[in-house]
Amino acid sequence: MWPSWFHPELARMSPVERAVAVTKMIAAAHGLTIDDILGPSRKRPIYRVRCEVALYLRRRGKSYSQIGRFMNRHYSSVIQMVREAA
Repeated sequence: MWPSWFHPELARMSPVERAVAVTKMIAAAHGLTIDDILGPSRKRPIYRVRCEVALYLRRRGKSYSQIGRFMNRHYSSVIQMVREAA
């Protein structure tokens, strides 16, 4: 079953467009923006949503390094985010 924020048009997008779109949708579902998710904030509510985005991208086959580059984080930070979200 797909998450409530999933949209069928995601299947027709490039991988980068899909990552941006998914990040925007997850952020919007939590009342945040993509800038909040990709920004430097370490506030717990933002961090938890960031973890959710990292977990989604990881489950879609992205490497930790790819996710880190997209989210402006070191790959080891992404590993920790995925562990906390799982």
